[in-house]
Amino acid sequence: MPDPAPVRVALVGSGTLRHVPELVSPRCAAHGIQTAWYVAPYGQWQQEVINPASELYTFRPELTILVVSARELLSGLWTNPYGVTVEERRSAAEDAANRLSKMAQVAATWTSGLVLVHGLAVPTSSPLGLLESKQKFGWLETVRWINQRLQEEFRNDARVFLLDLDSVLSRSGKDAAFDDRLYYLADMELAPDAWSRLGDDYARYLLALRGRSRKCLVLDLDNTLWGGIVGEDGFDGIQLGATPPGNTFVAFQQELLALFERGVLLAVNSANNPDDALKVIREHPAMVLREPHFASMKINWEPKTENLRAIAEELNLGLDSLVYLDDEPAQRWLVSQQLPEVLVPELPPDPAGYARTLQRLVGLDAVSLTPEDRRRGAMYAQERSRREFRTQVRTLDEYLSQLQVQIRLREADRFSIPRLAQLTQRTNQFNLTLERYTESQLAEWLGDPRRRLYAIEVSDRFGDQGISGALSIERHDRWWDVPLWLLSCRVLGKGVEQSVLSVLAGWAKAGGVSELRVAYRPSEKNTPARRFLEACGVSLMRTDDSVQRWQLELAHVPAVPAHVTVTAE
Repeated sequence: MPDPAPVRVALVGSGTLRHVPELVSPRCAAHGIQTAWYVAPYGQWQQEVINPASELYTFRPELTILVVSARELLSGLWTNPYGVTVEERRSAAEDAANRLSKMAQVAATWTSGLVLVHGLAVPTSSPLGLLESKQKFGWLETVRWINQRLQEEFRNDARVFLLDLDSVLSRSGKDAAFDDRLYYLADMELAPDAWSRLGDDYARYLLALRGRSRKCLVLDLDNTLWGGIVGEDGFDGIQLGATPPGNTFVAFQQELLALFERGVLLAVNSANNPDDALKVIREHPAMVLREPHFASMKINWEPKTENLRAIAEELNLGLDSLVYLDDEPAQRWLVSQQLPEVLVPELPPDPAGYARTLQRLVGLDAVSLTPEDRRRGAMYAQERSRREFRTQVRTLDEYLSQLQVQIRLREADRFSIPRLAQLTQRTNQFNLTLERYTESQLAEWLGDPRRRLYAIEVSDRFGDQGISGALSIERHDRWWDVPLWLLSCRVLGKGVEQSVLSVLAGWAKAGGVSELRVAYRPSEKNTPARRFLEACGVSLMRTDDSVQRWQLELAHVPAVPAHVTVTAE
């Protein structure tokens, strides 16, 4: 489902770029992202970047794409790279890398969004032909060196990313990606088809930027995670191992494991006998994925669509957070028709293509990787233990009383900022305003004397869930504003909401104020947040540009539940 507000994208660079949005936008729209574009005037990319009053910055881009060709950066070398000495080539490469790096950093300084820098496409030929590989700091090596230098420059900058253009164009062939005729006629280096394909790569950044990346891969088993049907072929008869075709399924599982390790959840939705399927998962020597890798497992004879709904509910995710992978075209069609929110990629008939399909899948990316991401799969496995424990006790009160919930509120610092920014991008259900913040935006709050930003850490008897929420307050003489409050769906319904609000109310009373003012932007996704605040007795003060301003008398705030221990710093 597309975002109601288009993502503002600025395109700045060398050559003719006016035609690019009409080539790229349809690909972004196909992935559910609407875009609004600003394209810098022809030949003015440097002036646009260095002038803080330029139209580039008044446009307020959420993503600025910097596209400068090797021909532009290395104009002196482009036509005759071996007409200079090795030292002069190296000096030219350093100047080019520094020039592009500084421009990217200036753009990041004057915008609050991300900056995406195109790397350089390495030429496919050399004036020296076969002797190119024998040259010291040769022509092709010069271009590769610039790309490597840019990668090193941007590695620790959370807001500047390098697009590996050379690899992107190589997928379909670099010769086809460049159109010499269009270059000489209109200064258009890349062919229209190449720009169109780049739309898929841009969409990966835009989905992550808007918090729209999918969170969970739901997997069929037979002929998807292994070859054959375990109920018919038996444990020893399925295809999974070092020889073909079993090795293709091992490769697919290895790709899935890589996604798991960067925070993508895995789940199972299979029409199967549970004992047969679980025996393979638990005991087959060639299985890469084991039971702890799966946040939810629905192995039964229920309709796949009902299982998907149950998985979403169990994991406290929206259906639009799910991707469903199934080898059967009929099942894929049925799910896509009945649950259009679920992304259902087409798998090739030959399982040898499964791993590559997963590598090319748009919608699973993030713009940062935190310790919580790396532990997400394990944390959802802990959640399965919580659910199993819940079935063993008679009442909710008994469950909560034995859960041993502990909350720690601590002031944010530069180490917690990446996780807090990520939470604003990914959290929907208990996110009062649904505002998406970058790391640099939140970092600015740390130096504001009137504002406090807190990280909310949660743990219980089953494990540490890490930073699971964010809270910000702005202090005024008679009231405090709460511009940001969000909690991960994993910690909802355990008293965390009440506890945080109670602590906040205690701080406010100690500060001599009697009310909190909370900003809330209504959405279908954050209804749980509204219901909680309504239960606390909020009253609507006014509405400004679709943002509701609510007032909460401190006398109405609930106390910290008896089963929760809170530490506030």
